[in-house]
Amino acid sequence: MEKGKKVTIYDIARLSGFSPKTVSRVINGGNRVKPETYNAIKKSSMSYPIFQMPMLRI
Repeated sequence: MEKGKKVTIYDIARLSGFSPKTVSRVINGGNRVKPETYNAIKKSSMSYPIFQMPMLRI
């Protein structure tokens, strides 16, 4: 990832293989998302340093 580039749900969706809508659901609380999907998206998001900060974790 380029330094200074903002991470978007589209970046996480591309990395995880899920749609941006599904990524949005996970970020906003995980309602109506299978636990396996939630965990896969969470794992993908952790590859970005910003999501490794405790207050910004999904």
